[in-house]
Amino acid sequence: MNAHRGRDIERKVSWLELFFDLVFAAAVSQVALPLRDDYSAAGLVRFAILFILIWWAWTGHAVFSTRFHTDDGVQRLLTLLQMFGVAVMAANARDALDSRSSAGFAAAYAALRLIRGSRSRSISAPPGGPSATARHFHLMRRIYPSASACSR
Repeated sequence: MNAHRGRDIERKVSWLELFFDLVFAAAVSQVALPLRDDYSAAGLVRFAILFILIWWAWTGHAVFSTRFHTDDGVQRLLTLLQMFGVAVMAANARDALDSRSSAGFAAAYAALRLIRGSRSRSISAPPGGPSATARHFHLMRRIYPSASACSR
């Protein structure tokens, strides 16, 4: 729920957002698949690293979508592009971290971050208020205070 002029307004989840979440769930299952054959400390570390990257990408989109309530054609297109990037991440998540497929995973992750960053910059600021990017980073600093302390 979001406060809007003193009232709580419920935001309905779209089918695209639900499908977006499903693509991320499939990516996590692909990252976890090698644990079936290699349930070791090295396998768990590999899973943890890849899972954290996938989770961070999902969190960035979820926080942004919830915070700024954009549901225009551009946002939908960028969401579809991000879903494709997550599918590429999932397709490249089966091998070891020192394999060639890990470069594909990293490139897809970088593309996801670029897409999210470009959308953050494209939202205009309210009159006299901070930009959407500034609000987004302020929110991130409130959620993850230890990360903002490292950047100082």
